[in-house]
Amino acid sequence: MNGDGIPTNIILTVVVLLVMLSNIFLRRRSAEKTDLGKVVALLSEINQNLKIIDAFSFNLGAKKFKTGSWSRNQNKLIF
Repeated sequence: MNGDGIPTNIILTVVVLLVMLSNIFLRRRSAEKTDLGKVVALLSEINQNLKIIDAFSFNLGAKKFKTGSWSRNQNKLIF
């Protein structure tokens, strides 16, 4: 064996990881197409923001609030 398979394995591993990450990202976006998905995304952001508030009260530093779901869905929230 001369080690020619190692670069191929690394490339294959990187490709598989990229496919997995894109699948996770697309699945999250497709879930927000339903009313329940929008509510779950907004509730998740609220919970994350509450954790940021709690961390701030312990002087762990200031962080930005999560607003991505609100930005994507603000014109669609009629339910």
